[in-house]
Amino acid sequence: FSLQSAEVKENIRKQAERNLRIELILREIAKRENIELTEEDKTREYAALADSYGVDTESVKTFIDPDAFEHSVLMRKIADRICELSVALPEPEPTADAPELEAPAAQAESPAETPKRPRNKVPHKDESASDNSVTESKEE
Repeated sequence: FSLQSAEVKENIRKQAERNLRIELILREIAKRENIELTEEDKTREYAALADSYGVDTESVKTFIDPDAFEHSVLMRKIADRICELSVALPEPEPTADAPELEAPAAQAESPAETPKRPRNKVPHKDESASDNSVTESKEE
């Protein structure tokens, strides 16, 4: 039992270190790109949440931790900036010693047909309480 416990602790420690490194990198990007959280950003995000839950903005503010909310909005803003700065790299040329990989038939047809990754889901106001279906919502 203690071996499993030690493994779990080690995995948690490694994940915490990874999360901290990512956080520090993202904060440095924000600093270098002059990315700051504005009142407009917060207002827009509160309104989007209120709309998705079918409540007013003030109600949303009462059940969301302001620090966690601001952190989430800032991280999303940083991620958006990283995406803006990203450049698609060309496919590498095959080398003589590396076998050429063929794309699966479904992918070879059209990149537009590639299924999208599922996003976080939140319930909408127009769904009944007994209905377990949810609609997609943009996350961070």
